Amino acid sequence: MSNINILKFCYFISLFPIWILKSNLSIIEITIVVVFFFLIYLITILFFYKIQNKYIFYLISSLIIIFGIDNILGLWSGLIGAYKYKLLDIFTIIYIPGVLLLIFLSAIIFLLFIKFQEAVYKPIFVFMITIFLFGVIDNTKSYKKIPSYDRSNNNILNNQTLIFILDEMSGINSQESIEEKGSEFKSKSIDFFKKNKFHFYTNSFSRSLNSISSLSGVFNHNDNFDYTRKNFTKPSNNYFVEYDFLTNKTFDRFKNISVHQNIHINYCKHQNVKKCNQYDPFSQNIFLKGFKNSKFSKLISMWQIHGSISGRLIWRLFRQLRFTDSSLEPEGQKASFNSLLEKVENDISSKKFDLVFVHPLVPHRPYGLDHNCNYDGSLANLNIYFDKNKKITQHNIERLCMISFLENFLSKLKKNNLFNNLNIILFSDHDGRIIRPKTNEENPIIFAFKKKNSKVFIEDKRKIDLVSIFEKHLLDIK
Repeated sequence: MSNINILKFCYFISLFPIWILKSNLSIIEITIVVVFFFLIYLITILFFYKIQNKYIFYLISSLIIIFGIDNILGLWSGLIGAYKYKLLDIFTIIYIPGVLLLIFLSAIIFLLFIKFQEAVYKPIFVFMITIFLFGVIDNTKSYKKIPSYDRSNNNILNNQTLIFILDEMSGINSQESIEEKGSEFKSKSIDFFKKNKFHFYTNSFSRSLNSISSLSGVFNHNDNFDYTRKNFTKPSNNYFVEYDFLTNKTFDRFKNISVHQNIHINYCKHQNVKKCNQYDPFSQNIFLKGFKNSKFSKLISMWQIHGSISGRLIWRLFRQLRFTDSSLEPEGQKASFNSLLEKVENDISSKKFDLVFVHPLVPHRPYGLDHNCNYDGSLANLNIYFDKNKKITQHNIERLCMISFLENFLSKLKKNNLFNNLNIILFSDHDGRIIRPKTNEENPIIFAFKKKNSKVFIEDKRKIDLVSIFEKHLLDIK
């Protein structure tokens, strides 16, 4: 093989969209991506025949090869994402270190071309073919690794409990509730819980602003959050999971559990979990009105989730220009929230599970819901730069939407005679984290409990912490 053909093959490897091999795309979607890839490759080859200046030739070759290394290995997930918070402290904008890394690596390849010229073609070829074959064989990033299974039996269970966590939702008496939309939320929430005969705590609070710390303590009835976090959870080895729950005393109380979870926390390691449904961006297709549910949105999201810097930058750029929306978490999970509620209803109606456990990343930031509770992807763009007042207003809009969604959900349960015999624990892990508390006790959350066949509404104004109140009502159930 001639040196120029070796380099052409390196271009082919670099431009090939290896991420399609890890996705469950349809034949049509794969065809679209492959055709686009071949067009880019052919244009690249034809263009290179016209380049006379060797420095320009080497520069562009370096950029293509680094593009390939990034897409095969996933430099964002491997290098940038792993040190996200440290890099944010330095650069403020997380995309800057990604761009700098690509420039730095391209400069190294460029200098190798300048120094060794054609002598470096074969070593680069060997390296590229090696990592490409590894990328093809390795299934770490395959959609099949997303936790999902159903091992339930057909037992009919009459005593059912629903535990529903609203992530990052401030409580009714939080400072966010002082604002106009907050007052509306306060009124609407009380009406909602009153109508559905809940025991509602207006001054409940969490002692932690972190989901892992808060929930590891809640589900293990221990408010020593440093201990529970270190001993009951661990970082996951699964590419699609951030943390695994190792110990869950709450789950010990149930025998047949269905879990609907997010990418942040994996509850499905527990032996009593018979059905696991983690949010799957590869298969979601029912979204709220306003979501740009196109094949383009899906394909760009699939590229991003594979972990490359280039895929991340394109995904971000297209969202900013409003060409696409993200089907990834948490944006996609928020946009498909009603679809999740339908799955939860199906689990309850099946009567296979004594516990249906739900923890989506809603109304967790980034924002995405407008006044009509339709999806508006522009709200997710650069929302970290919203001023405090704008964040409070938007959080209140999304809190109001959560109540509306849940009201429709419970109405369906009532219509299908599933509501009265259902125990419900509804709470948030911590508040919206917009206004940082001066003390741990100033982290107001939502907490409401409905025991099956409840006939009365109770508004409880006691100041009480999440760990204590959760354990109390868990004992009321079993």
